[in-house]
Amino acid sequence: MAQRGQSPLEAQQELEAYRDRLAREKSRQEMIRRLRWPLLCLVLGVIIAFLIFVLMSDRPKEWVDHLRNIDIVDSVKGPSEFFQPTPEESCQSTSENILKMIREDDRWPIQITQIEVIETDPVTCKGVAYFLDGSEDTIKFFDRSGRIGFDPLPSVTCGDLVERVIRYSDTKSGWPVRVTDPRPIVTEPADRLSCRGIAEHADGSEEIISMHEDAEVAVNIQRLRSETCQDLGDQLALIGKTKPTWPVKLENLSPISQESGDGLSCKATVTYQNGDIAAMEIYEDASMSIGFRALALRERECDKTLTHAIIEMAKDNASRDVSKRQILKIYDPEEISRTTHKLTCGGQAMFDTSEKEMIEFYVEEDKDGDRFIGFNAE
Repeated sequence: MAQRGQSPLEAQQELEAYRDRLAREKSRQEMIRRLRWPLLCLVLGVIIAFLIFVLMSDRPKEWVDHLRNIDIVDSVKGPSEFFQPTPEESCQSTSENILKMIREDDRWPIQITQIEVIETDPVTCKGVAYFLDGSEDTIKFFDRSGRIGFDPLPSVTCGDLVERVIRYSDTKSGWPVRVTDPRPIVTEPADRLSCRGIAEHADGSEEIISMHEDAEVAVNIQRLRSETCQDLGDQLALIGKTKPTWPVKLENLSPISQESGDGLSCKATVTYQNGDIAAMEIYEDASMSIGFRALALRERECDKTLTHAIIEMAKDNASRDVSKRQILKIYDPEEISRTTHKLTCGGQAMFDTSEKEMIEFYVEEDKDGDRFIGFNAE
């Protein structure tokens, strides 16, 4: 339809020009549509060819590695190398293989617990092994290219050694069920680790022991040999906990000279379970036997053990005779004289009458070895 101001001829010419433009545009769109997929395939082909070239060429490989910023091993890896087990998985697998060996040799473990990795290159593991004879021990175990094995785990600390000692208590008579206060001691030439500790046995008794692990990782224990009077006193007090007639407390320890090789002897003020005190000799002989006995008269002193005995005697006398005075305390006791059979001391006594007097008191021994005490008031 002609627009206003245009002749019919002009309108017809303009319409024909518009139709011509539409035809050319349609033709161009059709050509693009026909060439699109071939061009896309050509581009993809070029990309694939380039990638193949990169992967097959050494130098482009270096470029790719550089771009990835990773190190590539030149050798081709097999599937197993991409799926290496963790050290923990290796330890678990090795422990399972070790348990199978009991079918061939009854000295191998029947169970392993508390499995841990102790080394990663090569993988070495530790665990608590239980054996057919009822024993248990801490072991290290490994798999070296199909060769499996185990050994006792060497102790590094006294705590490690204590763990091994306690585990043996189920199968070894006389071994402790508990050890406290473990401390290192001088190691014997044949041992790799030596420690001491307070051992508690199944019957409740206690003693100080020494624990030793030798170069073959074998463990043994024994009562600790006393080196000092304090060692001996501590040992005797522990033993006394379960022996009613033994002292439970020892004080004022000092050595008594004796022949070389006869062990150790000391004098001590001992306290018994009922509160009584006495001056005693404690000893450990060459065979490590321990005991105590009355202190030789030549070693006695005017100390609290003697004053305590005098006070108790005076108390006993007063209970039987009301005219007798009790002694409450003796001040500043000191030696007056000494013979081979008698020690005489002096001091100020306070009586239950509030009187204070100087007294002499003594301990003497007769020809039969029996001892007597007494005192004389001024």
